[in-house]
Amino acid sequence: MKFVQDSIMREKEDKDSTILGFVSTMNEIQENLDSIRKIEAFVKLQTLSGPELNTDARKSILDDVELIHELLQKNKDLVMKLQEELDSSNSQISGLQKTILYLNKQIKEKDNQIAQLVGELDKLQLNVAGLNRRIRQAEQERLAKEEIIASQSKEIEEQVAEMNTAFYIFGKLKDLVENGVVEKEGGVLGIGRTAKLRTDFNSEVFTQVDIRELEAINLNARKAEVVTTHDVNSFKLVGEQRVDSLKIIDANKFWEASKYLVVVVN
Repeated sequence: MKFVQDSIMREKEDKDSTILGFVSTMNEIQENLDSIRKIEAFVKLQTLSGPELNTDARKSILDDVELIHELLQKNKDLVMKLQEELDSSNSQISGLQKTILYLNKQIKEKDNQIAQLVGELDKLQLNVAGLNRRIRQAEQERLAKEEIIASQSKEIEEQVAEMNTAFYIFGKLKDLVENGVVEKEGGVLGIGRTAKLRTDFNSEVFTQVDIRELEAINLNARKAEVVTTHDVNSFKLVGEQRVDSLKIIDANKFWEASKYLVVVVN
C-alpha cells in the first residue's frame, strides 16, 4: 500500500512540476508580448516627425524594431518549446493545447502588425533593408527548426506506436498447426503432447492491436488455453460454463514476455 501511495504522490508531484513549468513559460511569453506592444507604441510615436527624423532618431527606431523582432522570435521559440514539452509529457493537462494555439495566433497577429510597421518605415525612407534580411534569415532558421522538430515528433510517435503494438490469434489446435503458428512437442505415441509457438511462426495470420486499447479478447469457446508465455497473474479467462473471453488485468505485465499471444480453443 505504501508503494502505491508513494507512486501516486510522485505522479502528482511530476504533474504539478510540469504545470508550473508551463505556466512560467506562458508568463514569459506574455511579458514579451507586453514589451513588444510598448516598444511598438514608442516607435510609432517617434515616426510622427515624418521624414525630418534626425540620424539618432532613425537609428533608435531601427534598433527598437530589431528588438521587437528578437522578442517575437523568442516567443516563437518558447511556444515551440511548450508544444514539444506537451507532446512528450505523460500528463493530460486540460486546455493547454488551446492556450498554445491562442499564443500562436497572438504571435502571428503581432507579426503582421510589425510587417505593416516596417512598411510604414520604408515610406519614411528609413534604411530597413539590412534589418529585413536578418528577419528573413531568422524566419528561415525558425522554419528549418520546425521541420526538424516535426520530423523528430513523427519519429517519436512511430516508436511509441511500435512499442505499444502487439499481435494475437486464437483457434483450434489443428488450424493453428496448419497455419504455421504452433507445433506439437513432448508426449509418448501422440499422448500428452502440448502445443508451443513455432520459432519460425507465420506472423501474417495474427491480428494487430494497440495494447493501450485492448482490454479483452472474445473467445466464446468451450475451453481455452494460453500457449504463449504470459504472466498468469496478468490475465484471466472469463466465463462459467464456457470461456467467454480473455480479460487482460495488467497490460504491461501481460505483454512483457511476448508481444505475440496464441490461445488454443475447443
